[in-house]
Amino acid sequence: MLPVISLMIELDEKYASVILRRCVEDTGNSEGVYVIRNGQQIPYSDLVKEVETKEG
Repeated sequence: MLPVISLMIELDEKYASVILRRCVEDTGNSEGVYVIRNGQQIPYSDLVKEVETKEG
């Protein structure tokens, strides 16, 4: 599989979370997957923890 670089903007965090989750599921790798919020780069692994904390 060729490396893929994707730049997107999503106004609703819920939709962005689904896009990221699907990307990680399709590639099987979360390394290099991140979002930028308020100028801060947040790795996918931290986002998963954030969602689990909100749900739990």
